Amino acid sequence: MINSRCSGSYYYQCNQEAAGVEEHWQVDRSSSTQLILSRREVPAMGIRLEVNSAESAGDYTQCIVQWQIDQPENSLHLQANYEFLPDQLRVTRHMGAQQEQRSEPIDGFVFSPLMRIYNGAAIRALQERGPSRVLTPWIRDHQQQNKMLWPLYSERKVELLGEEYISVDGVDLPCQKFEYSGGEYGAGTQFWLDEHDVMTRYSWQQDPKTRWDVLLQNYQRED
Repeated sequence: MINSRCSGSYYYQCNQEAAGVEEHWQVDRSSSTQLILSRREVPAMGIRLEVNSAESAGDYTQCIVQWQIDQPENSLHLQANYEFLPDQLRVTRHMGAQQEQRSEPIDGFVFSPLMRIYNGAAIRALQERGPSRVLTPWIRDHQQQNKMLWPLYSERKVELLGEEYISVDGVDLPCQKFEYSGGEYGAGTQFWLDEHDVMTRYSWQQDPKTRWDVLLQNYQRED
C-alpha cells in the first residue's frame, strides 16, 4: 500500500539556454519500502536513460539502469541490474544477447545512480559520513561500450553553505545549500535540497565554457 507519493521534473539549462533535456521522476513510499522511477531523454540526440530502484528499510535492494541511443547511424541498448545482497553487490549487464556479471563486496559506499532525484539522499549521506566513496554507473562515453553502466567509484564530499529560498513552480521553498565536489564535480558545484531532501536546483561548471543550471518543476506531493 502506498502511503505517500511525490513527483516532478527537472529543467536543464546550458549557458543560460534550454538544453533539450527532459527528466521526470516519481517516488512511492510505503511503511517499509520505497520505489523510485526516473527517466531522462535527449530527443534531438535519440538518447534515453531510465533508472528504477527499490529500497527496503532504508537500504537499496535493487536498481535497474537502462541506456539506449537510437540514431540512423548508431543504435545501442544496454541494461544493468544492480542487486544489493547481504554481503555483496552483484551487477548483471545485458547488451543485446550478451550478458556479463560481476560481484564485489559492499563496503559502505554511497550509491548515487545518475538521476537528479537521487542526489538528495547521496548528499545527505555524505554530510553524515564525511568524505566517502560514491558509486555511480559509468556513462561518460557510449563509444566505450565495454565500460558503459559498470560501477564507477570516486571520492566525494559535501559542505553545507547555508540556507536559501528556491522558487519552484512560483513558490519559494526553504532549502539547504551545499557544495558537492569529487568525481566530475569541481569546486563551486552547488546543490539545493528542500526539507524532504529533494533537489530543487543545482549549478555545475563543467568546463571553462560550459555551465549547467538545473531547476525542479512540476513538483507534487501526496503525503
